[in-house]
Amino acid sequence: MLVVGALIEDLSGVVSFTASCGLKVLDFKDPEKSLETLKRLFYDGEFDQLEDSVREGPMPVVSSDQEVNSSLLTPIQAFRWFIDQGGQWNSGWENKVTRVIPKTEVPFSPLVTAPFIQVPVLMMTGKEDEMPQISRDVQLEVFARIKTKKQFHEIDGGHFGAIYPHTPLFHEAIAVQSAFIRSIT
Repeated sequence: MLVVGALIEDLSGVVSFTASCGLKVLDFKDPEKSLETLKRLFYDGEFDQLEDSVREGPMPVVSSDQEVNSSLLTPIQAFRWFIDQGGQWNSGWENKVTRVIPKTEVPFSPLVTAPFIQVPVLMMTGKEDEMPQISRDVQLEVFARIKTKKQFHEIDGGHFGAIYPHTPLFHEAIAVQSAFIRSIT
């Protein structure tokens, strides 16, 4: 949401939950030009015409044993959440994914788009997020680059704690999100 929040018009606000913003802080020589490049890529949508910089899979989304059967998401917390929630009766979820990252002139990164978001932003992050694809320093840099009305809320439970339905953390996340939405309407 932190990327498309600057690319799509007529939004009322952005709620970003446990955002993966990248692993390192990136700076751009010409931020406006980088944004225009992203907009063109986004609206043209011809990703199948681009060369892949990464293509992995199909592979499991999660695995209980990374040595025997490696997966895209490696923490055991990811395995527990996906098997518990995705594995519910009649969910249709399959433990299979193909990860594709096309080569683009500018990365699809909220570090590019954050300064250009024109609507209020709520950025929620998990305290001590265990996902290797998430860097707290980068999340904080993205938040710092947002120039509009913004709110940062850190919630206990790591990456997955607040998305277990009907738990205190789930209800806390919903309350914060609801209050934010009410404050911008």
